[in-house]
Amino acid sequence: MSEQFNDFLDFNSSYADSHYVIIPVPMEITVSYGKGTAKGPQAIIDSIFQLEAYDIEFKREAIDVPVHTMEAIQANDAPGYIERIKQSVSRCVKDGKVPIVLGGEHSLSYGVFLGIAEHKKDISILHFDSHLDLRDEYEHSKYSHASVIRRMTEHKASIKEIVAVGIRSVSSEEMSYVGKSGHKVIFAQDMYKKDVTADINKMLGDNLYITFDIDAFDPSIMPSTGTPEPGGLEWYQTLEILRGVIKGKKVLGFDIVELAPDGVNHHSQFTAAKLLYKMMAYSLVFGVK
Repeated sequence: MSEQFNDFLDFNSSYADSHYVIIPVPMEITVSYGKGTAKGPQAIIDSIFQLEAYDIEFKREAIDVPVHTMEAIQANDAPGYIERIKQSVSRCVKDGKVPIVLGGEHSLSYGVFLGIAEHKKDISILHFDSHLDLRDEYEHSKYSHASVIRRMTEHKASIKEIVAVGIRSVSSEEMSYVGKSGHKVIFAQDMYKKDVTADINKMLGDNLYITFDIDAFDPSIMPSTGTPEPGGLEWYQTLEILRGVIKGKKVLGFDIVELAPDGVNHHSQFTAAKLLYKMMAYSLVFGVK
């Protein structure tokens, strides 16, 4: 543990030594409502160093592997961002690292998926969100945040299954697509009636990529996001799902997107950083190495 941060987390290991690689992507190109996602990655990183490294759940410091943080990826347009993300993620996967991309808007996740898919097949995608993101295009862009999962579905040869969790805001176009395609959806309203972890597990294969749009959380704990929706996931409910789903699976990579820091609700960026910590810890403790 670095002396610089004393008992806090150290994400400054070398790339060569690292297990996890943090890739900040301050992308804000297709945002259509609340702004501010460009500030999300740095806000999460700033908050990381305020987290205690000791994990009460595991009764020890759970992040006991080297973590490297890359320089932020920058581009002028959505295709440029996606290509650069793809290249960085592909390099990480090829080198045996686990890429963790911090956004930025959700459209960037297409680049994460493409980078993983260059080296892995039978990818199961666990998609936490309040929206389906299955529009063919939105506001004249096929690379919109509202179309990111639709773009992934076009790569059927690489995907075993996609499961969307926490959904509570959809369009008629998306529901028509779900009906025709059999896209797997766990609606938020049904998650308060029973534990859905076992159901999700049955749908997913062994190779897991998690894309986590933080508006999956209820706005009461995550107000700082561009399109908050009432009726979202609670903290311990979310951890229970992550813990149960990651167990016994190979986590290929994950991303956390759509944090839009507002300078007022500092707990939002801290919660996003804590989510990052727990996803890393669960992958290390419960995932297949």
